[in-house]
Amino acid sequence: MSKVLIVASRQDDRIALGDLLADEGHEIDFADDVQHGAARAAQVDVIVADLEPTTWAGRALLDRDSAALAPPKLIFLCTRIPRGVAPPGVLFLRKPIALEQLQAAIGRGDGRGEDKAA
Repeated sequence: MSKVLIVASRQDDRIALGDLLADEGHEIDFADDVQHGAARAAQVDVIVADLEPTTWAGRALLDRDSAALAPPKLIFLCTRIPRGVAPPGVLFLRKPIALEQLQAAIGRGDGRGEDKAA
């Protein structure tokens, strides 16, 4: 299974998502903001960011990591999918999402673009 870093500003969201993914067998780490997430990015396979990519924090994470996402790949959980083409290694999943949808995205090898199943 994957090493997953969950970046979310709300502790309840981080813990709930972490518990679900840990139950699926993933190793979980947490960050409450972009700076802490960026510091741990090299230690994980996947970053799951419960941040809107159009906010300051979302853009900062995207700008910081999009050039170097060989791993880790970056999955945004967002209410609106941004227009345009996602950078390589970046996936946008529209909320609400099903656990199976997130699990498939974490396991997906390409990590590209919008998830059309949303």
